Amino acid sequence: MNYVIRILYCFSLFFGLFSFSEIRTETHRPQNSPYLSSLQVEHWIIIHGTFARIIPWYKKGGSGYEALSKFLTTQNKPHTINSFLWSSSNNHQARIKAAQELQELLQLVSINKYHTTHIIAHSHGGTVVLLAVQMMIDQQLNNIRIKELFTLGMPVYTDWYPKACNSIDAIYHIFSYGDFIQPVFTVFERMLPEAPHIYNLPVKKNNEGLWHETLRSADVIIQLPFLHTLFTEKGSYCLHLDTKSKETPFFTAAPYTAEEKEKDFAIDQAYIKQIINLYAETRSRKQ
Repeated sequence: MNYVIRILYCFSLFFGLFSFSEIRTETHRPQNSPYLSSLQVEHWIIIHGTFARIIPWYKKGGSGYEALSKFLTTQNKPHTINSFLWSSSNNHQARIKAAQELQELLQLVSINKYHTTHIIAHSHGGTVVLLAVQMMIDQQLNNIRIKELFTLGMPVYTDWYPKACNSIDAIYHIFSYGDFIQPVFTVFERMLPEAPHIYNLPVKKNNEGLWHETLRSADVIIQLPFLHTLFTEKGSYCLHLDTKSKETPFFTAAPYTAEEKEKDFAIDQAYIKQIINLYAETRSRKQ
């Protein structure tokens, strides 16, 4: 029954429609202008995905926003958190428009070269980021640099942004083989191209894959600022989240072996095939 519910939810992603786009900025330091501050300020931007602008996880008071805010506050570092809103419509024109608006925000937070920019983006929110970076490359805006990009379940289609990934200092691409929304019936890829600064990170919770919406949960968001500390060497890793034995769960990063990859990929392909077959059966019954 859970599979059926998830399949129906996946289908609904193709028919929802929301309009209106805006940027709201929440600043967590009593400064007149945090972007011009002489302090070393960390600017964090949180971006939602398709059909998700009304879900408050990325806004002040939302689970993901508050988890990030809590962690950054304990570090006692000057920071801002920006909740970036876009229409969230499921078409490329909407993502392009959102990328143009995001570019304006990135230009603002990049005024001070001593500041750093960190972005957390769920689903096609990650696509919006990479499209914005590609636009800046095309416009030769070389003064804008993103230190870290955390993509959560982002559908991958590099033809849209061929040079963007190489213009970001570090990309942590977190995905799950339990998430069948990400590939959209194999239209998109699961992983970004291999590169020294790109980490393709499958994640498992209690040894099971995470559902698409679970990837943006507070359990995941709160750990992203120190994710880089888990990787002592270059290589392929799998993130594990154990909530059964720890009161406060933390990621562990284990080498992602070829055997485990092959097993996960086989399960993933069988699962996607099952969904496609069910979809085809549903279509044929309607006809």
